Formats: sequence, C-alpha cells, structure tokens
Amino acid sequence: MRLVEMQLRQVAIPMRFSFKHALAERSIANNLIVRVMTDTGHVGYGEVLPRKYLTGETLETARRDLLELWWPKVKGLWLPDPAEEPSSVFAAMEPVYLQADAARKTGSYAGLDIAVFDAWSQSAGKSISQIWHGPASSVKLTAPLGGGSLNTVKRSAVWFKRLGFKEFKLKVGISHPDEDAARVEAVRAVIGNACDLRVDCNAAFTPMEAILAMRKFAEFGVSSVEQPIPPGSPTDLAVVQDEGNMPVMADESLCTLDDAKHLVSLKSAKLWNLRPAKVGGFSGMRALSRLAQKHGIDIHLGVLVGETSLMAAAGRACLQAAPLRHVEYGFPRVLLKGDPFRGGPAGYFGTGKPLGDEPGLGIRAIPEKLERCTEWKLTVTA
Repeated sequence: MRLVEMQLRQVAIPMRFSFKHALAERSIANNLIVRVMTDTGHVGYGEVLPRKYLTGETLETARRDLLELWWPKVKGLWLPDPAEEPSSVFAAMEPVYLQADAARKTGSYAGLDIAVFDAWSQSAGKSISQIWHGPASSVKLTAPLGGGSLNTVKRSAVWFKRLGFKEFKLKVGISHPDEDAARVEAVRAVIGNACDLRVDCNAAFTPMEAILAMRKFAEFGVSSVEQPIPPGSPTDLAVVQDEGNMPVMADESLCTLDDAKHLVSLKSAKLWNLRPAKVGGFSGMRALSRLAQKHGIDIHLGVLVGETSLMAAAGRACLQAAPLRHVEYGFPRVLLKGDPFRGGPAGYFGTGKPLGDEPGLGIRAIPEKLERCTEWKLTVTA
C-alpha cells in the first residue's frame, strides 16, 4: 500500500475561553489539518499544532516542511500489508521520524505520522489503539485549572470536583510567587487532601525561584511541578529536581530523543510530559515511552491547547502505549467554537475510556465546519 495524495489545510477555530500561561496566550486554535489517501482509497487524518516555544516551529515553517520534507519522503514508502503486525508500520515510518527528530521538527512531522497510521489502521479494519500491545483500560483524567484569577480558579476547581475529577493541574508563574501560593492553597481547600494536585510553571522561574516555590507548594501536598525553569539546561533542571522537595516533570525541555537522553543522563526529571503533537506523533510516543520505561521514568500523557477531536482521539489511542501516571484531555467540544471533527473521545466526568473498535481513529470530518474554519488549503499528489 502506498500514499497517493496529501491535502494540507490551515484552520483558525475561535475558542470559547482564552488560555494563558507564562509562555503564551491563546484564544484561537491555529492548526494544520493533514489528510492523506492511499492507493486503496483509505483516508487518514492528522493534526499539527506548532509551538515556537517547544520545537521552534511555526505555522509557516510546519507547512513548508510538510510539503518540502516529510511528504516527499513518506509518499515513497511502501506501507505493510494490512494483515501484518502494526510494528511493521512503525518500522516503515522510523527513518522519516528519526530525520524529523534530529532536525527538531517533530511538531510538523506529527500530523503526517498520525494521518498515515489512521489510514493504515482503516485499511486493516482495526482501531488505531491496536498499534500498541498494552491492555485497554479506563484512566483518571486531569482537570485543567488554567492560570486565571483566584476566584476563577476556585470556581473551576469546584466545577471539576462536582463532575468527579480526582486529579487537578494548576498553572503558576504568571503572577507574584505569593499569589501562586495563595492560589495553590485555595485549590487544595476546594478539592480536599484526597485529590492529586500538580502545578505547571511553563518555564517561569529561575532555578532558585523554582526551588523556593516548590518548597512552598509542598506544604499544600502538590505532587509534582511541571517545567519549573526554561528549557536548555538539563543540568540546572537536575539541581532543581534534587533540591526542590518534589518530583519535576519535564515538558518544554523534552521534545526529541536527544532532549530525552540528556534528561536521562543527568537524572533531571522524574516525570516526562509526552504529547503526540509535540514529540512526533505515534512514532515519537513509541520511542520516548520506551526510553522512559527503560529508565524508570513516569509518563504523563499531555495535550496542547486547541486540539480538535481528531488529536484528542490520537491522544486517547496512546493509553495503551505505556503505563501512564497522568492523562490530560483537551475538551475540544467545550473549548472550540465549531470542532470540525465528530466521533472523538469524551471525558467530562473525570474518566477517560480507550477508543472503541471503529477502524482508524474513529473520527469523521464535518465538511461544512471544516470549510468554514479553513484559511488555506493545498492538495499534492505522489
């Protein structure tokens, strides 16, 4: 089986809520949607959410790289017969994934990788979850509390707790450290001591600021701190890990295999935030989750703000990739004004179920909504 066509479109989907953290603020989902077709007539979808503060990629560079780098390489591949093991698809895609990883262009590559696996799984008549060999089970989902005002955060915590959520993540580092501590204390008072509470700094602190903040957060039972300092210095992150009195989770510091190997060598983080859209799709999730398991590092399955139900399904498909400590969900039908895909997973009551038995990702495009939010599109053939 071979790929014969790729359609690339840039979409802009307004959000119902604005999301802000220490590195960015977003009120519109500016994504790229990748659609591939095989010579057997099967269609697969993927999504690209480039983030300059992660891999240095933008919409413009991602679009160029898909057209000039990844599509020319992937269209020449012979994909395995649908009767073969999914590991054969990973083997076919691995050379291209490794090139994207080495070039630090895993964001753009991720969309094409996911689309190829979607098309192949549909040709095989299998749910895309079956590309993994782990057991299928439901998981607890994380309630995202954002970085709003104290009252907004408290209201969100009350709402998510009533819906049945047992795990919570709060953005910090946007305001004064004393205000961060007050917000952490307020959330803990709302959710009680039995619920898991984590904080995400989005690289807001210096190493010393991070250590002092973590020692304060520990008083309120915070279980881990995500990306406390800017990426680029795994040595400094290791110091923060050693002296901060709680586990560090790497996110912005972890996009590629090279990043991961540096973190491993210095024991810089006890948890890794792996997002399919950040690390190179399913190929990246497989490579990095294997490395994490080999070195006893816990895995957090993350999302990027603005993902549609397409990427939500791709994330949920990864529940079987490895044992997961925490799992996020992007709530696309709530967040986006006009999610252009139907059939993605749900998780509004604190529990995320694996994908069903529908072939591929189990999602379908809604043509009128997709066209409405499209700003640019191009179709190329093999």
